[in-house]
Amino acid sequence: MMLKRQKSSGFTLLEVLLAVAVLAIISVGLYNVSGSNIMAHQRIQDKTLAHWVALNKVVELQHFDAYPSIGLKKYEAKMAGEEWRIQAEASATDHKDVRQVRIEVGKKGNGGQDKLTPITDLMVLVKKRQ
Repeated sequence: MMLKRQKSSGFTLLEVLLAVAVLAIISVGLYNVSGSNIMAHQRIQDKTLAHWVALNKVVELQHFDAYPSIGLKKYEAKMAGEEWRIQAEASATDHKDVRQVRIEVGKKGNGGQDKLTPITDLMVLVKKRQ
């Protein structure tokens, strides 16, 4: 008596291994893309906050502080749970009642580092109040 061979329905081992390999490659790609997105989001957040810190310093210089003297001054600020370093360098202009001020803002580093690594910078003109 001869047995009839039944047609098997299913995947072969080779087909399963190929499918797993394709999924693994896709997963690694998605992991890399998500990591890049997280880093880009953090950088944009840092740049936005640093710019706000710089704008706050501009308002202080224009409305609350004394007319800036020529030279470099360093400040510190807190915003959004972060500590920020600010450098403001004032220089003379052709008009005696106007100073050009370049403001650089970076995160305050751990370990008391004195070097500022700017995240953003801003150039403004400050007029002497009458």
